[in-house]
Amino acid sequence: MMKSVSERMVQNNMSTDDRIKQALECIDSALESIHTNESWLEYLRFQSLFYRYSAQNTILIFAQRPEASYVMGMKSWNKIGRQVVKGSHAIKIMAPCYKKIKILVEPKDKSQYFDAEAEYETKKVISGFRIANVFDIQDTTGD
Repeated sequence: MMKSVSERMVQNNMSTDDRIKQALECIDSALESIHTNESWLEYLRFQSLFYRYSAQNTILIFAQRPEASYVMGMKSWNKIGRQVVKGSHAIKIMAPCYKKIKILVEPKDKSQYFDAEAEYETKKVISGFRIANVFDIQDTTGD
């Protein structure tokens, strides 16, 4: 029997790279399933609910839980007074990983520039992705 998308995404014994590859394969297969006008309209209606999420993450949510209406991470649900029901299955999405890098600030007068006097600014850049868990509002209780 073929495992569903959400069952395949749940495997915890995989490396991060393998999970990302699996998520990308899930996106590809979900896109292949959107091949009729009806399925395209269904996806667009779904996409309109998740305008805060990237196209990739919206497709991942759609592939794993097409009936989802509003998703957030567990901590975000807790902050607004809702708790995730024990035993609920997470929806897997791709979350960016950031790192701080130092960038050399170009001096205005380059003729009098010395390496020892160089100024740097710190900038946050995306260094990769990881798999993160979100839950639909149907999987929560509370105010």
